[in-house]
Amino acid sequence: MSKELVDITTKNGMWKQLARYLVKQQDPELWASVLREGSINRDRLVEAVQQIALPESDVTEEISTTVKAFMDAELTEDLTAILDQIVVRGRFRKNRYLENLLIMSAVRAAKPKVMEYVSSLDGYDAMEIASLVTEAGLYEEAKVVYDKFDMKKEAATVLLRDLKDLPRGRQYAQQCNTPAVWTVLGEYLLAADEVREAIEVLIRARNPNFVDAVTAAAERTNQFGDLIKYLNMARQESLSSDNRIDSVLLLTYARTGRLSELEELLANTHSVQIQPVADKCFEDGLYESARMLYSMSMNFHKLALTLARMNNLEEAVGAAQKAQSRNTWDAINIACVEANELKLAAICAVPLVLQVESLQDVVNRYEKKGLYEELFAVLKTASTNSGAHMGIFTEMGLQLAKYKPEKLLEHVHMYSKKVNAHKLIAACEEHHHWLALRVLHIGNEDWLAAAKTMINHFADAFDHEVFKDVARHLGASDFVYSSINFYVNVYPQNLCDFLSSMFKVLDAERVLREVKSVAPVYLIQPYLEAAQTRNSRAINDALNNLYVEEENFVSLRNSVENYNNFDSVELSARLEKMELFEFRKIALFLHRRHKAYGHALAVAKENKLFQEAIDTAVESADAAVVEELLNFFVVEHPDSFVYCLYACYDYVSPDVVLEKAWLNNRIDIAMPYLIQVIHDYTQRVSRLEKNASDIQQSPKDSQRRGVPPHGGASDPLMIQSGSSQSAGMSMHNMNMPPQQQMNYGVVPPGAYGAGMNPGMMPH
Repeated sequence: MSKELVDITTKNGMWKQLARYLVKQQDPELWASVLREGSINRDRLVEAVQQIALPESDVTEEISTTVKAFMDAELTEDLTAILDQIVVRGRFRKNRYLENLLIMSAVRAAKPKVMEYVSSLDGYDAMEIASLVTEAGLYEEAKVVYDKFDMKKEAATVLLRDLKDLPRGRQYAQQCNTPAVWTVLGEYLLAADEVREAIEVLIRARNPNFVDAVTAAAERTNQFGDLIKYLNMARQESLSSDNRIDSVLLLTYARTGRLSELEELLANTHSVQIQPVADKCFEDGLYESARMLYSMSMNFHKLALTLARMNNLEEAVGAAQKAQSRNTWDAINIACVEANELKLAAICAVPLVLQVESLQDVVNRYEKKGLYEELFAVLKTASTNSGAHMGIFTEMGLQLAKYKPEKLLEHVHMYSKKVNAHKLIAACEEHHHWLALRVLHIGNEDWLAAAKTMINHFADAFDHEVFKDVARHLGASDFVYSSINFYVNVYPQNLCDFLSSMFKVLDAERVLREVKSVAPVYLIQPYLEAAQTRNSRAINDALNNLYVEEENFVSLRNSVENYNNFDSVELSARLEKMELFEFRKIALFLHRRHKAYGHALAVAKENKLFQEAIDTAVESADAAVVEELLNFFVVEHPDSFVYCLYACYDYVSPDVVLEKAWLNNRIDIAMPYLIQVIHDYTQRVSRLEKNASDIQQSPKDSQRRGVPPHGGASDPLMIQSGSSQSAGMSMHNMNMPPQQQMNYGVVPPGAYGAGMNPGMMPH
């Protein structure tokens, strides 16, 4: 029905009736259909609504529906005209909704009329409209809205923030003279870095809430005097005990050098945090203020640093002594070293080096500056402290190794148990302090390293007595044997003493091999003679050869007599050919020892050693050997023939002697022997007769005594006992007539023959 009605009225040009009908119906869909874009007669319909339908309507809902329909159709200009007619000039002037809608439509479609509307209308929503016009860039209109509705702060904000009209803003603030407006002006001035005026304005506003902003602006422009004014006002106006204000004020006093006011403030307040303020002063270079604040807060570490920045090093050291902090000592020591205040630096350095973790930093610092003497003095002082650690004594050694090597050895001896031997050993090796290195190795009981050091650097580190002691700890090691070569080449005069000190440990044969490979054996002759008690073949051969080369027949004779473990055959063959008579005698002795009597006899005869020849024959107890010797003597040496008969009396048969004497016309010289033989045989016969007589007499004596002639208790017959000694004793006890003694068996005078005398016969 509605659609047909719209069509009929439209076709017949009935715009007034259609307009009234649409307003009455309040149908959004119907409105949308007739107001759609592209409609041919829309303008005529809008005119009818504006001129006739709406002015006639008294129903607010009808007006609202119509306005909404125009808004949905985006007919802003037409809507503005409609609202202007019914609101400004009509009966809906006090309708808040419509007034708001009118102004909003004007903002969109008729900006020049916005000022008129906001000025003439009174029922619109001021905050909403002000925000709308501000967003639209209509700042004057916004200022009018705020001012009209007594929103002075917002009006001032628009003037300053949006219009950026500072003169009008100042004038408006003077006009309003309210804290809120003054605050807006002050805030704007702060942003523009008009700090002095901003602070004055904020003081007039009595607003303490801009401490941070005012402080930041004052710091940017360096206007701390004006800042103090504001902070004092803020302290008075602040409702809470805000220690932040006091802290900023304290810092500002420090920055402006108002130390008396600073002290007064500290005396009157107890809530302020001094430490952050002092730190800020220190960071900003306000050292005098920082010194005062750190002193009051008893922060001796920061106080010492502050005094050092002020070049008051003596007081800085005093503060460091109160702080007793490693970081404090370190910082002040650095400052003193840089300022060349070395006595003060030493006071700080001593407690530092007493802590292991900071020792190396101090050492590096002093060495970088070339302060070697001062560094050693610090270490020396620290070493007397009860808390001195190994690192101090080690570092002292390192410093001496680098810069005072002449005192290094004394230090090593004195503190051998207190140093880090490994570090000091490395330093000694680097700087070629071989004697100190030897002492360190010995103290560390590294015997092999000590021995190697002495040998490799013998000019500086070798000591014979020390080396002997070290070698005793090494025992029979390969290194000790190899050191023999070193002694041979460098200290041959001490070789025997060294070997003697190792006598119980070393293998003498290996020692001999080591020496023979590089030097003559005579270098160790005393050692070999001492080692000969072991009766080693190699030792004996070496000594025997040495004696032969030296023609020392006495020592050779002693050697072969006492030690039999050697190549006797080779030696005797060698000695037989020696020119020296005594060596040939030793060769004869060796043949006799090995019972080579025939060979020995040949040597004796060849060398005319008749006494030795006779002794050999006696020793052999061999009738054939004796007979051979008698054959030699009876022909060429009749005098020795007699002596041989005497010496070999028990080993020669009388008939053989008589035969040889008769064949060689030597009966006269053999006569003493023959007489002795006859004498002995005569005595034997006499003893036999006596024994036989005693045997016959014994039964008769037994019968007289009542003893059985052959009882078990009787003595055995002499012939049964076979004891020539008993027979001799029996004949001696017989009452035989005495016979003249002829010294049988003794060579009579003159028996040696022509050209001989008893002194020529060897014994």
